[in-house]
Amino acid sequence: MTSRNPGPHPRRDRILAVLRETPGLGLRELSRATGIATGCLGFHLSVLARQRLVWRVTLSPRLLHYAGTRPTEDVAVRCQIVEHALDDIDQGLVHALACPSTQKAVIALYAGRIPKSTVQARLYALCRRGLLSERRSGRCVLYEALPLRTATMPTQSFVPAEVAA
Repeated sequence: MTSRNPGPHPRRDRILAVLRETPGLGLRELSRATGIATGCLGFHLSVLARQRLVWRVTLSPRLLHYAGTRPTEDVAVRCQIVEHALDDIDQGLVHALACPSTQKAVIALYAGRIPKSTVQARLYALCRRGLLSERRSGRCVLYEALPLRTATMPTQSFVPAEVAA
């Protein structure tokens, strides 16, 4: 066994198994799930990344890890992030903005459930992460979801009945 071809390793196998079960984990989450210390885990992740068995994406301030080879399209990377790394509110915002007919109603609903400043901060963060685009029209800021594959769009609607009516 040489350093260029490290071969199978029980810790790396455990890391890959956990990432296949729960993709999009940060370093500390992955450390807790595998029981491997963060320093040792960082080394094994870098080896796996060099072997193209793991890919990483920065979702500031976090570095998220996924098993397998990195998708070649930006759309596929965004889909992975939306599916695995965002909480329910951020997922709802991205999916709502992908459907132009429900944009205003859903944003109004979220503004009613959580403070308007929080909605604005989340929209701004989603733009920084490359999941939404923003453009200004006078004093208004218009947000738009960047393309996601339709296969990853949810089958259930994120628009509650009281907003859809």
